[in-house]
Amino acid sequence: MNFQITTMDSKKTIIRKALQGNGVLPCVSGSLRILSGDCVNSKWIAAWLAKGDGGCQCGFKCKVRVEISRNGHNPYQYVVDKSELYKLMKQ
Repeated sequence: MNFQITTMDSKKTIIRKALQGNGVLPCVSGSLRILSGDCVNSKWIAAWLAKGDGGCQCGFKCKVRVEISRNGHNPYQYVVDKSELYKLMKQ
């Protein structure tokens, strides 16, 4: 990670900071990188990451694309929603 995380930062704030840098997030196990904050259903930022009323309005649960690698194996890409991403992140 190339950004500072404070204990006061929410997970949403940590994700926004990661998107401004290299996308690497603190992960429960292995390596987690958010590839884009854009909803996979549109070309807009996921509604749960947007500031204010901006962002995706696709009508579905917004999902983003992440890359996970564990135990030195090749990384795999997944599409996850907000709750799934939060579960993958360290507390």
